[in-house]
Amino acid sequence: MDALIENVGKVREKEAKNQKARDKEGHDPCAVANGLENQWIQPLVIPGNQGNRLKVVSRNQLEGGEDSA
Repeated sequence: MDALIENVGKVREKEAKNQKARDKEGHDPCAVANGLENQWIQPLVIPGNQGNRLKVVSRNQLEGGEDSA
């Protein structure tokens, strides 16, 4: 998962909401959002052209000894 640093709090809120929905008996459609609007967890897309230079800063902020993939 990739997220901007300023969106980490929103990502944690979304994770908690999704976990609550998974723990609930039955199906909770409120935990699913359609489309990419207001989706704080996004695929990492790096636009660029041959010869461009790119500097990437990546921070692992997983808590509780979680593995990253």
